[in-house]
Amino acid sequence: MRKKNLAVAFAVVVLAGCGAVPMTTSEFRQAVKQEGRNIDSLSVNRPFGDVTRTFQKMSNECLNFSITSVERSGGLGGGTRSNTWAWGKSSVAVSPKHAELRLQRKVKDQIGTIPADGMYYLVADVTPVGADKTNVKIYYWDSVKDAATAIKGWASGTMLGCPDPGRLF
Repeated sequence: MRKKNLAVAFAVVVLAGCGAVPMTTSEFRQAVKQEGRNIDSLSVNRPFGDVTRTFQKMSNECLNFSITSVERSGGLGGGTRSNTWAWGKSSVAVSPKHAELRLQRKVKDQIGTIPADGMYYLVADVTPVGADKTNVKIYYWDSVKDAATAIKGWASGTMLGCPDPGRLF
């Protein structure tokens, strides 16, 4: 896990130094398109309102988290110290004809210019097709594939569980 954390920190420094960090959801979609992968599209036989309500509920329960390490000091009678080093934050914006679910991640002491709530790692666009049909398009980086899988289950109503936050970093 420590090597993965260092790799994430290195990637953040490199991207921030190059000015390549997407600052908006539009820039994020464009960056994922340029990479040429990690865009999933699906149509579900559920009303738009049901899908958006599910996204609001499940993203709030599942995609807002912090990751903390615990250090133990000394032998008998020693203490512990916890250190929160990373956060995940989701948000859902809904209008009558479109909804957008966003997942951002932030690492403690991140260097460079990034959006206030952290770097974008996933954006899902939701649009109604008819009374009982909704389209969902998910743009994401590899490291949050488990979140994309969960979102597909939430959209269809077939899976309402949470991805493991530890697998989203």
